[in-house]
Amino acid sequence: MDETGYSTKLKDEYGVDLGLMRRALGNGGGVHGYNMYLCARLMSLTQVTDLIEFGSGLSSLVFGHLGARTSTNVVSMEDWPKWADIANAGLEKLGLEHRVISTRCDPDRCPKFDKDFQLVFIDGNIFHSGTAKDFANRPGEEWVYSPDWVIPKFDGRGGACYYYENNLKNAVLIFDDYEALTPDIQLIVSNLGRNPDEIIRFNPTGRAHNHQAISLPEQDKEIYRQVVEGVG
Repeated sequence: MDETGYSTKLKDEYGVDLGLMRRALGNGGGVHGYNMYLCARLMSLTQVTDLIEFGSGLSSLVFGHLGARTSTNVVSMEDWPKWADIANAGLEKLGLEHRVISTRCDPDRCPKFDKDFQLVFIDGNIFHSGTAKDFANRPGEEWVYSPDWVIPKFDGRGGACYYYENNLKNAVLIFDDYEALTPDIQLIVSNLGRNPDEIIRFNPTGRAHNHQAISLPEQDKEIYRQVVEGVG
């Protein structure tokens, strides 16, 4: 099936209109019909009650819609204030209640959870080395980012998987744009006690780049595997 086919199924089965959401967001967004359709299928499982997303954008709008439709609790986190604002403006335009949490690279802004997540979408950071210029969000805003507190493994894309590792033990991990992250993904998966040789490369439309790596937990592994293979 090609990208158009997945986008059509996403709209027909779950009411997600990616074109409408891209217009609400104000840019094209980085996700595609096939990976969002996979997430929709997973969020429809009774085993999946909680999803967390690291990074924000078009996926945040999709998850906001799907969360309301499937009764899945959704958390989205973003360290760049600019992108959190863009996503939240798009959510508001669509009349969706979901909002992105702007961490501003500050651990005090990261909520603590006393529950497990069953689905994780990794497409960005909650902590990110940068400068005041990088993180300036509005004219005249004064905000100096100091990375002194950052434990190195928390810094950068994928670092949130270490920060929240106790909440992700039984989660399906979906890493977007995995080509740039392969060594990091293997370390993250190993840290969670999983075999990195079992990582699934998910690329059903045959795109040349920017597709996903998926790691399945032991708990409910075969149920999740059937969904991934069925979509792919």
